[in-house]
Formats: sequence, structure tokens, C-alpha cells
Amino acid sequence: MIIIITIMGWILYSLFEGYREALYFYYESKTGREHKSKYDIHVMFNAQRAAALSLALLSFNIITALIMFIGLTALFPFFHDGQYYLTRNNLHKLTYPKRWKDFGDGSAVLDFTWKQRISLLILGIAAVIAAFIF
Repeated sequence: MIIIITIMGWILYSLFEGYREALYFYYESKTGREHKSKYDIHVMFNAQRAAALSLALLSFNIITALIMFIGLTALFPFFHDGQYYLTRNNLHKLTYPKRWKDFGDGSAVLDFTWKQRISLLILGIAAVIAAFIF
């Protein structure tokens, strides 16, 4: 039961992060200036995700936690990126016309195409199913 709750929580978190980032970059672009800080904002986003993922995995034994780490990490881009592109399109119709299925070669270190995100989704589902065995 804890695995199911963790998966559902992670999916909701992934969707929320996609929505939040879409709002951030939309309003950042409307100011007419790009993010000018001395650090890459994606480092902060990834640190937050790593902290959330670590907390989510604390209740599992080491083998299950490793399998869940792989699975949840693989699931993240499908939901996060899809929500990001959908939200950005809702805010500005010309930004990502394919919406959930779009791909933007943006400022993120890792940008996945639609086919890559589907492949990661399949890998994530397989890993999560494997976590039930352990």
C-alpha cells in the first residue's frame, strides 16, 4: 500500500512541478529578461526534487528504495514535462502547440522528446512493478 501511495504522491508532485515551472518561466519571459542569477535555476529545481524523492523513499528497504528511485526518476519527465508544455501552451497558445506531446530544446540540461518520455514512462512502470516483488 505504501508503494501505491508513494507512486501517486510522486505523480502529483511531478505534475505540480511542471505547472510551477511553467508559470515561473512564463512570467520570467514576460519581464523581458532571462534569469540572470549566478546559478542555473535548474540546479535548485533538481535539488528540490532530489530532496522530495529522498523523503519519499525513506520508508523502504534499500533494495526497494533503489528500484523505486529508478522507477520514480523515470516517471518524472513524462508527467512533469507534459504538464509544463500543456501549461505554457495554455498561457500562450503559440509556445508549445503540441501541448503535452511537445518538446522544447530549452535551458534544461535534460530535455526529452515525446518518444523518449514514453520510453521512460515504460521503464518507470516496469521498475515500480519490480518494486512490488521486493
